[in-house]
Amino acid sequence: MCRNAQKIKSCSMYFTSLPDNTDPEFDESSHFKKFKKHNIIFNAESSYSHCENHVGCLSFKTVLSGEEWYNIGNQKLAVRPGQFLILNDDQNYSCYINNDERVKVVSVFFKKEFASSVFGDALCSEEKLLQNPSDVASNSLEFFQTLYNIDNGLKMQLRHLISALNNHGYDSNMVDEYLVFLLHHLIRVNKSESKRAKNVDAIKSITKTEIYKRLCIAKDILHSSYMDKQDLNMISNIACLSVP
Repeated sequence: MCRNAQKIKSCSMYFTSLPDNTDPEFDESSHFKKFKKHNIIFNAESSYSHCENHVGCLSFKTVLSGEEWYNIGNQKLAVRPGQFLILNDDQNYSCYINNDERVKVVSVFFKKEFASSVFGDALCSEEKLLQNPSDVASNSLEFFQTLYNIDNGLKMQLRHLISALNNHGYDSNMVDEYLVFLLHHLIRVNKSESKRAKNVDAIKSITKTEIYKRLCIAKDILHSSYMDKQDLNMISNIACLSVP
């Protein structure tokens, strides 16, 4: 485990079912307050589920079977096996499952202080940590909200985490080890995507990043709706890019 993550008293929560927002007794406010106080893990199966207009924390989304759809702005993304999605802090989104077959969902929501501690430990030098330990709490990364492929290392860690939860129940120390690994994996993903963005043919760095985000939107439309007849004008309008 990283140095600073050890200093945080972890209080995570583990759910094996998705909340039913249509249940009259469902307390939406109380439910989502937990996401700011704890690390949250969902390992659940569902045929029908929806969450409307949620402003979330940094989170990792994947499915082991079936597909789960996310609406981010005017973009619709389908997360399928072998893929994952990262949502940033304070990102507004909605998600839903509308399938006759049960979908196996794995979602991890990171408490802000926990993620900041891991990012600070990984990205800051030892000297900076010693001189300004308070700066660690402010460390954050902004991720490209696009579909990523799950590599063999991440697949193995997710399988081990789920197996440990199913066989031994929830143990905070054990879970934190996996969450630290997952955050380190997200850091590597962020560095890789930032490197790709720098290769975009533009002069200003901010322009490179913006064009790359739009290219990711176009790519994700193709991934999410590959069974539909694609229209270049529609893709260009959503991605804010010209057809050529």
